[in-house]
Amino acid sequence: MDPNQLIDSLESAIKVWRAQQEPSNELPATKASAESGRKAVLAAAQSLVTALEGPRNILVQISKMPVGHAALRTALKLNIFENWASNQIKNANELAGETSAEEALIVRIMRALVGMRIFQEKAENTYSHTSLSLELIDPTFRTMITGMASTASLTMAKLPEYLAATGFENPKDPENALFQFALDTKLNMFQWLEQHPEQLAAFSALQAASTKRRGPVLQATLSGLLSSESTVLREGEQREEDRVLLVDVGAGRGRLLGDIRKSNDLAGRIIAQDLPEVVGGRDSVSGVENMAFDFLQPQPVRGASIYFFSHIFHDWPDTTCRQILANTVPALKANHSRIVIVDQVLPNIDAPAISSLLDLTMMTFGGCERTEREWRELLEGVGLSVVSINQSKTGVPGSDGLIIAVLRA
Repeated sequence: MDPNQLIDSLESAIKVWRAQQEPSNELPATKASAESGRKAVLAAAQSLVTALEGPRNILVQISKMPVGHAALRTALKLNIFENWASNQIKNANELAGETSAEEALIVRIMRALVGMRIFQEKAENTYSHTSLSLELIDPTFRTMITGMASTASLTMAKLPEYLAATGFENPKDPENALFQFALDTKLNMFQWLEQHPEQLAAFSALQAASTKRRGPVLQATLSGLLSSESTVLREGEQREEDRVLLVDVGAGRGRLLGDIRKSNDLAGRIIAQDLPEVVGGRDSVSGVENMAFDFLQPQPVRGASIYFFSHIFHDWPDTTCRQILANTVPALKANHSRIVIVDQVLPNIDAPAISSLLDLTMMTFGGCERTEREWRELLEGVGLSVVSINQSKTGVPGSDGLIIAVLRA
């Protein structure tokens, strides 16, 4: 399409989007309409960029993404983003001195990062920040990106070869997944990480950073659900301090439960469950019980108000997810217990690129991200009734959804 027509389309989309964000006498502004407007502007802008850069040039750039990925990982390993103030300009000689890398290498790495718009070049071999590099100044976000990049680099280059070897079947065997194929091992990723401390440290840092960024939202969500619990002790029921409010299944080593305990006055037990080697590495937090547990075994805690699964099911294929749920269902108390899941809920069409790439990343373990229909089929197939499935309302691509299910009446 002619770029001038695309410019007109972009201007029209921007005009509609602005109108959607401003309440009128007839109709108040809503997040839903503003989000649809944002997506329309983004689609129009991307079409214009494609026309200006040229489709073939963009396809060549996509084919070279592993190279850009390696350049970013190298910059992270050199700690280039640390101690670089937002308004500071640095040249290659300064960066070489700070990183102990050869200046000629710095020039080549920075050239690639400038081409990817991560930095901008103010003069020859002289660089300043862009909105992308400014995000990487944040230590928490930088840790997330470092962990995501390092874990992806272990396996994804082997994906086409792995799929060809399986006859291009959809991966669904966690014991013979891309991870085992790429690293020539019979161990699953979590077993393998325990034997590789450097990669374990990167993965653990990724999980901790991700939880820290998501923590306030998760804390508010769970606190809201817990606050709806009745504090009236009925005849035959446990005392409030003995009842189980929350079981975090596969809790990892994060601090979410401690924060929830501190911010809520409700009496009752909060339990963090994970494998023995993970629980052994958790900090002791007042009011939070650590329990060694494998969710592929029957759930030992019965009648809890909430069984919480955060980023668990996307690691596993449907067969394993059904097993995890089947191990949990007998522990549920009718008209009381809820299963609460935080995970991606993919739209049926036009899924954001980050969500689609995360779905392919889950092939590493034989897992997947799921649409609302797939979540309903999975949960209803084990005797649960879906109370609600909410896609992310943040407008941030790749954000989590919230799924709540109870025993079927």
